[in-house]
Amino acid sequence: MNQKQVFGILIAVILLFGLAMSGKHFIQQEPYQITTETFSQGEATLKYPQLHGLKDPVKEKAINALIRDDLKSQVNLDSIGPIDIFELDLNYQVTLHTPELLSILYTGTSTYYTGRPDVRSSCRISDDIYATTIDLHRMERLKLSDFMDINMDLVRKIKQSENVTNEAVKSGYISKEQMQTIVKDVSDEYLLDDLTSDDHRAYYAFCLTPDSFLVSTSIASALGNYVLIEVDCPNASWNAA
Repeated sequence: MNQKQVFGILIAVILLFGLAMSGKHFIQQEPYQITTETFSQGEATLKYPQLHGLKDPVKEKAINALIRDDLKSQVNLDSIGPIDIFELDLNYQVTLHTPELLSILYTGTSTYYTGRPDVRSSCRISDDIYATTIDLHRMERLKLSDFMDINMDLVRKIKQSENVTNEAVKSGYISKEQMQTIVKDVSDEYLLDDLTSDDHRAYYAFCLTPDSFLVSTSIASALGNYVLIEVDCPNASWNAA
């Protein structure tokens, strides 16, 4: 092998190493498994994911506690009155899981009875939605603003999406086209407040998929309480700032 060939091989190795190191998501792969845990309080049942198999057991415990506690904080079962009854069956879908990020969407139906526990005459039935996105390295809950600028351009992009759904759309009670019209009628300012609020606003949720993000916002209870809107991001490279 002559000097020119050796030099060519060296350059190729350097280029391949540079490409590997320059990737925005380049980290040491740490596989993990996801299992389902259940939390019950009164007549409310919450199902949520837990991670297993991380190399650092302290980190794994902290992440699992964050998942559980964030969901309990959003649902806030402790706010239920002492003589009221809150029935809830909440399930989850992991919409994104990578070595860096975990995104979870929770949906379910609740019935809230007020008054004497033996007389269930006054109740409110609601389709409920919650979500959690976590930076698995920093062990922090993330918001949409950690991934993109929140402004009126983004609000308009969300409202133009054709990917809208909720339980009313899935059941055929209302068409997707009708729901698109309802989304367009949501106030720009109201949706912007959803996207920028630090509080758990009712029926607002945010999560990621590999090539899109999803947000929900409140609508009339007769139409399902919330609408879930998916915005395509075909070149998404999710990485917390």
